[in-house]
Amino acid sequence: MTLIVAHGSGMKKHYGNYTISYIDSYTYYNYLGTRADLLQVGSEFDQGNTSRYQFMMKHKYSEFKKIAKEDFYNQIQNNTLNLFIAYLHNIFENTKTGSSAIYDLKNVKNCSSFDSLKYFFATTSKWQNRFCTIVGFFLSLYVLRNTFMKRNLEFFIALFIIYTISTSAVSCCQGDRFHLVFFPLVIFLTTVFISEKFKLLSEPLQK
Repeated sequence: MTLIVAHGSGMKKHYGNYTISYIDSYTYYNYLGTRADLLQVGSEFDQGNTSRYQFMMKHKYSEFKKIAKEDFYNQIQNNTLNLFIAYLHNIFENTKTGSSAIYDLKNVKNCSSFDSLKYFFATTSKWQNRFCTIVGFFLSLYVLRNTFMKRNLEFFIALFIIYTISTSAVSCCQGDRFHLVFFPLVIFLTTVFISEKFKLLSEPLQK
């Protein structure tokens, strides 16, 4: 608690607002809000190369938090469909793409196997994200339905996975970095699910 209060006080002193971070307003405005705005006028989304991004860079953090909030409410009221489409687009993109760090790698030592290894790891990363996100999403829904009244460990893990997928759609063009955090949890839930199914299948044999 002391660290949170100290951090918030520092943000208030240097940037104007008592808050943990400004990343929420900046991320919404620069990604989800911008994509929805561009869908409305029929233009392509180009990260960091839009009039909204240039507008964002001209304002202080304390000012922009209010601007982003007002823009969000305006989009909900006047651009609802495009905001929803942009949200779904971001979820789809965050699910199908792999690690952006792999694509940014450079062959500085002119290694002959560089391109092959880069392709292998990029492909592995891409399909790993797709598999873990899709399985994690549906498995989490299953766990939430079956453990709603228990509120056990599996319930909160499933809730975290759904929450992460849902909130990651505020941004895009980030590869798998938002979804990567719950991959180990998907493995855990999958293991629990399989072990429970095998237990149910073996019970009639034991009787």
